[in-house]
Amino acid sequence: MIDGGPMPASPLAGESTLTAGRSEAGSHSRPTPLPLRLRSLATLADFFTERLVVLEAEAALVRQQEAAGYASALRQTPTFVETEHTAGLMELAQSTSAKPNDIPILLVEEGNLSPMEGYLRPFLHGLSRPYAEQARWTLHNYVHDLDSVSGGPAVPPEIVFGPWPRVLVTINVDATAPAPAPKVVARSGVLLLEPPDRKAAIRSFGSLFAPPPSGKPPGRGIDGDPRASLDLAVANGDDQDLRDALDLALEAAAADGRNLVSPRAATKALMYVAAYAQVASRSGDQELHDERLRDGAENALLHFILPTLDSAHFGAVAEAARERARANGLLRDRLARLRTGGGGFAGVPDDFWSGLS
Repeated sequence: MIDGGPMPASPLAGESTLTAGRSEAGSHSRPTPLPLRLRSLATLADFFTERLVVLEAEAALVRQQEAAGYASALRQTPTFVETEHTAGLMELAQSTSAKPNDIPILLVEEGNLSPMEGYLRPFLHGLSRPYAEQARWTLHNYVHDLDSVSGGPAVPPEIVFGPWPRVLVTINVDATAPAPAPKVVARSGVLLLEPPDRKAAIRSFGSLFAPPPSGKPPGRGIDGDPRASLDLAVANGDDQDLRDALDLALEAAAADGRNLVSPRAATKALMYVAAYAQVASRSGDQELHDERLRDGAENALLHFILPTLDSAHFGAVAEAARERARANGLLRDRLARLRTGGGGFAGVPDDFWSGLS
């Protein structure tokens, strides 16, 4: 399960999303050769767009050139040395006249096998603000296109991903793959991916025989601007309710009266609450609406705040959040799992990531 509810809320409200969990976690929901944990994300991407590329990360990717390729001057004329990912990245950057507004989505499998701040630097820097209409990736420093060593299409100096690109990354935190760097986490929402229960896992065999997705993505045309849901809430006069719900949830993230939430994290969290409320609340029932706001605010604390806290503050904030969390909510469930994983004092892990490992 992702998000404990509507899956689209996090990628709607943010352009970089990390999904963390064990390698078997995920939903058996897309009949493709994709790894099990990636299929639920691919299904989500299929809902929005046909512009989807999967990059399977590997160890020893350090620089962006090792992911996308580099220029070489060893021949008489400069040429471009491609990698296995070059063609996919160039394809993702191309918007055709048939689908000019489709959101480009890059799915990265096991992204933390190498430092993401290195090989994914163009996306991390391009999407460092709470919103970005484009992300630019420099391929080489020549002013003209270069012929490729393989004889494929000429390679331009730069490719541009837009409009409103998204990067979705699966990560596993264990002895072979460390936690992502704080600068990566600060730019992303973090979803905890849990395997389904036993009966649901057994029933999932049906997706092996399901037809592949076809036709227009049902979510095509949704505004890719991550500010869209919040902008709608402001226009409707509902933004105060959003702010009040988030402020209540973030009261847990205070240490000795000192605020631990950065402006960027608070902005991303508020955009998430707005998107969650828009996706989840389909009735005019005020009580249900208030419940959805609280759900969204608690989820925002889990996705955008807890993963960024250092070991000096995580335990106290996690304990305060657990005491305040709704009994049947996603936050309490995930905190219970984190409390039983990793070391730390009184069963509480040193930080969010040691709890996963």
